[in-house]
Amino acid sequence: MEWRLIWERFREHKAGLWGLWAVLAIALIAIFAPAIGAALGLDPYAQDILLRYAPPGNGHPLGTDEAGRDFLIRLIYGAQVSVGVAVLSTVASMIVGVIIGAIAGYYGGLWDAFLMRFTDALLSLPLLPVLILLAAMDFAKLPGLGLFFADGDASLTKMVLIFVLFSWMTVARLVRGQILQLKEMEFVTAARSLGMRDARIILRHVLPSVLPAVIVAVSLAVGQTILFESALSFLGLGIQPPLASWGNMLNNGLETLSAAPMLVFLPGFCILVVVVAFNFIGDGLQHALDPKSVKR
Repeated sequence: MEWRLIWERFREHKAGLWGLWAVLAIALIAIFAPAIGAALGLDPYAQDILLRYAPPGNGHPLGTDEAGRDFLIRLIYGAQVSVGVAVLSTVASMIVGVIIGAIAGYYGGLWDAFLMRFTDALLSLPLLPVLILLAAMDFAKLPGLGLFFADGDASLTKMVLIFVLFSWMTVARLVRGQILQLKEMEFVTAARSLGMRDARIILRHVLPSVLPAVIVAVSLAVGQTILFESALSFLGLGIQPPLASWGNMLNNGLETLSAAPMLVFLPGFCILVVVVAFNFIGDGLQHALDPKSVKR
């Protein structure tokens, strides 16, 4: 399917188009967060106890938080962490899910039985309690993992690892189901008869047909991952200060909800906007990639 045709059909979905522009705007703000901070003369980590909970003004457009740090630049850096962790872990889990689903669907037999039973076992686990349990663990004390979780960004690494471990199963089942149908079609049989290797058949002939469904699933999964990261950070188990994420900003502002409600409202509003935007993008992609939606 031509990308130009996909784009034209995606543009017909107004909510999806709005979601795309919203995500692009937030992504640009997050990418250029250091430049924005330098231009405004703001440091997300600079504390001033004498300016705790200061109202907007005096060089602080949105006021300050519980440690006297500028709230606007913290909100911008929080977008880097919350959205960045969600996108990175979702893309990584997509790669894992595609590999496992492709092996299970194409080869079948014992490979399919083993991989799908393992996938079903992970899917049967209650996801949020498992994430809370793993997030509460100190990975730096585990043998062989101490070097990866000893620096100041250990909470970032841990969040990405946890989400990758428990986010690939849906993609794997989706890919496996698609490949079970595709591997019996004539073009795959013809490729086998020409002596092509299995890896080449999967990469060049099978996966391109599966990719549209995977893209839709991944776009919807990003919003869910943002919610999980925010929930864990809100509970104090996710991204740890001084790093800013929208979830731990919600946690920090909850103690002063009545005195400074904006410290809770703004991170919560950002989470809402981004999650809804990614869901709209997923709906738009589903519309654009569905052959039944073509106007005749």
